[in-house]
Amino acid sequence: MNKSSISITFIIITTLITACAPSSPMEIDLEILQDPIVGREVDLSIVLSSSSDAPNTSLEIIIPEGIQIIQGDQELWTSLQKNKKLTYKMKIRVLEEGEYLISAYAFNRYSDDDDSGGFGDGETIYVYSGRNIAQVLSREDIRSQTPIGPCVNCSTLGVDPMFFEGD
Repeated sequence: MNKSSISITFIIITTLITACAPSSPMEIDLEILQDPIVGREVDLSIVLSSSSDAPNTSLEIIIPEGIQIIQGDQELWTSLQKNKKLTYKMKIRVLEEGEYLISAYAFNRYSDDDDSGGFGDGETIYVYSGRNIAQVLSREDIRSQTPIGPCVNCSTLGVDPMFFEGD
């Protein structure tokens, strides 16, 4: 199995677990701390927390083409303590004007047995980056307002148009 297949499998498992589970003890928050104007170095912050101990938690950050990672790793392993927050920061730079989706997924298995199950969470943010203006929206933000730039690349980004519609 190559790295791409492992990443896709990881994302599918995490998505299924978070979508099908009544509720997960894990929570992930993803945000960019400054306006990601083209060429500007910005901080990408990922905050993980869990209402139960979560040893051997994996974190994967999906950074699309067009965004350069200046500092940080896209994959890491960590241990979360019950009700404690862990913040991981990366430095990134948008290289060209456009629309991007950045995702982060965290997953914890109950044991080393692949069939043991587990819990996790994931979050995706929408990034519009221009030369003089930028906007970052979470899924909740998108449901309550219209992005600055039209989503002309929705199909290219693999985004379901419902992602951008309000409730």
